[in-house]
Amino acid sequence: MTKSLMTLSNRATLHTAKISALSFAMLLMQSNTASAATDTLVQLISNTAQASYNVGSETSTTISTDSNQVQVKASNLPEYGISLTQHALRTVMPNTQVSWVNVLSNTSYSDQTVELTLAISPTVSNLKVYQDLNNNGEVDSEDRQIMLDNLSAQIKLGQSESIQLIVQALSDAEGEDGDTADVKIGAIILEDPSIAAVEAIDRLVIVEPKINFTTPQFDGTKTTSQIGDNVYIDASYAQCNVQSDKPDQVWITVKSPATGDTYSLKGIETGNNTGKYRLTAPTQNNANAINDKFIQTLANDTLTAELTACIAPSVGTDADQLPSNSDFTVVIEDLSSQVSIIDNSASLVVTKESDVKTAELGDYVSYTIDITNNGKSTAYDVQLKDALPRGFDYVENSVSVSPTTDIDINQAQTTEFKADGKYQVLNLGNMAVGESKKITYHVLIGASSLGGDGINRATAVARNDQGQSVGSREAQWKIDVERGVMNTDGIIVGKVYHDINRDGIQQKEDGELGVAGVRIYMENGNFIVTDPEGKYNFYGISAKTHVLKVDRTTIPRETELVTQSNRNAGDAGSRFVDLKYGELHRADFAIVGGMADSTERLNAELIARSKLVEAKNDTLEQAVKTELTLDPDYDTDTTDNVDASGCNINGDLDLGNSCDSAIVNDMVNPVDSRVDMTVTTVAPPVEKELEEYLKEVASNDVAFINLSEGQQLSTYKQMVQVQAPLGSVFTLYANGKAVSEQKNR
Repeated sequence: MTKSLMTLSNRATLHTAKISALSFAMLLMQSNTASAATDTLVQLISNTAQASYNVGSETSTTISTDSNQVQVKASNLPEYGISLTQHALRTVMPNTQVSWVNVLSNTSYSDQTVELTLAISPTVSNLKVYQDLNNNGEVDSEDRQIMLDNLSAQIKLGQSESIQLIVQALSDAEGEDGDTADVKIGAIILEDPSIAAVEAIDRLVIVEPKINFTTPQFDGTKTTSQIGDNVYIDASYAQCNVQSDKPDQVWITVKSPATGDTYSLKGIETGNNTGKYRLTAPTQNNANAINDKFIQTLANDTLTAELTACIAPSVGTDADQLPSNSDFTVVIEDLSSQVSIIDNSASLVVTKESDVKTAELGDYVSYTIDITNNGKSTAYDVQLKDALPRGFDYVENSVSVSPTTDIDINQAQTTEFKADGKYQVLNLGNMAVGESKKITYHVLIGASSLGGDGINRATAVARNDQGQSVGSREAQWKIDVERGVMNTDGIIVGKVYHDINRDGIQQKEDGELGVAGVRIYMENGNFIVTDPEGKYNFYGISAKTHVLKVDRTTIPRETELVTQSNRNAGDAGSRFVDLKYGELHRADFAIVGGMADSTERLNAELIARSKLVEAKNDTLEQAVKTELTLDPDYDTDTTDNVDASGCNINGDLDLGNSCDSAIVNDMVNPVDSRVDMTVTTVAPPVEKELEEYLKEVASNDVAFINLSEGQQLSTYKQMVQVQAPLGSVFTLYANGKAVSEQKNR
């Protein structure tokens, strides 16, 4: 039998032999040996094939043969390979050194030589490359400069080795905002040119430092701004852009020289890695500097915006996350912009009045509203918004406007009010500068007006040349509504008398006299004292159940009260009064003498009480008629050690009446022995009618209306009237101290 065998070898060799089938025996064997190379990134595998056999029946003789050895390298990495990272875009100022960080890595298991080549834009100069040995991203004494030969250099990299490169260059000294420049870095492997080259582009963009007031769309600069409008600020500063993956922030301060107000706030970067920042700040027409979130300014003021510092990334971007001084990473000086504050908007003034200040249910009332454009431009689409008080109903077709509104076919016109929520709205068209319109209409006062405040409120709104809304201050007119013949309040009348026969009816002809000077209380604390005939009355009382109670300390001694009605609280000195709408209700009380007392003695006492109360009332009436003044009385007796005088009634009504009469008499006829301490006083301030005052005022400068220098305040509370430009916010100072808003009301 003949057998052919193929061995593992670089050269294929065919061996043949004739051997007996019974004696044939052969063993074919292959051996693989694996061993690690010095670098664990690669493994060497050695492969050797062995063959052995017997010829014929000679089992004692074995023939063996070995193949040549084959070695194979095994690794997860390629034999050659590199990678190069690219730095984010850098924002820089002109003529400024800029740095990029690139990482060059050997991605293979072999040592290799890498050739770097650089290509730069013509506007970039002073190119240098450093190996960042301490990997801190900055060029320092520990780093090594890589010398370039015709903008190229060779670098040896070990297996899987990475080095950090810092590329430095100088931006164009003549560069303008938005100019860009590139540094292109290429890398190839010299040991295997077939490996594709890698490339990275380091790019810069010129950001000139500046700050400007801009339009609301941030698409152009502005030199003027309307008072009361927001100001928009656009700033650029490359050095503040330290984060490439999130917006940075800057600190901007806006100042008003006219008011002294200063407002600092954050500008937020317009996007990631732009170096440009924006903010919006509101303004307010006010002459006083206030620590709030508004820029207080005036017409003809010049606002200055200063870019003062870069803010550390640790400060959040929320509006209430404000930086401290330690959060300012870069302090910026001499970078500012200005804008002039003007007042060219329409200014609507509304006045409102009626022909009456009081009215009754069912009355018709007329209102007159004057609207004037006191601004410096036309007011477009003027609307009167009038809010009637509760229970006041507009009379349809009663409105009239003079002069007649010009008709514009492109604008909705009406000569009648239209409902809009709580307002009734009247369209008045456009109003030129200085133009005025007078509107009159009628209302009917209904029953539900008693539950309202009676105040009619009116405002005017319009659009200015910029399409922004302008409005007037609210004008008001109050009408006090009375019930008239429809009054639902009731009156309680009655008397306290001497009921000799206890029959509940006063019989004067039988000597049953009225009891003067008796005090009667209501449940709310109000009280009345009976007149010389023992009569009393409570008027203007709400329609419901009330409780009356006699003050027992004011009835004559040794007497008692007797029941006059079963509507009481178990006490003859009390009465329940069920008062109905508009009712005149009578509630009497009666007294009787004690068992040991005589009718004649009690009647004599009642006559004396009547005369005493009558005398007191006459004297009180004289005192009321005397002139009252708010000025203090300095003509007081200041003699030391003068005996005090007075009364101690101890519950004795008769003595109390005498005391009251004595005090009143002293008021009417003051004693002559007084020390003359008359002083010259200043007339107290008097509140002025603003409608009349506005007709006479010549300017709107800030000034007090009802106060003057050296004027004396007569009470601890005082109405203070002030004039100022429309929209101003006031801060009132008393003795150099600001009065809070809660007290300034």
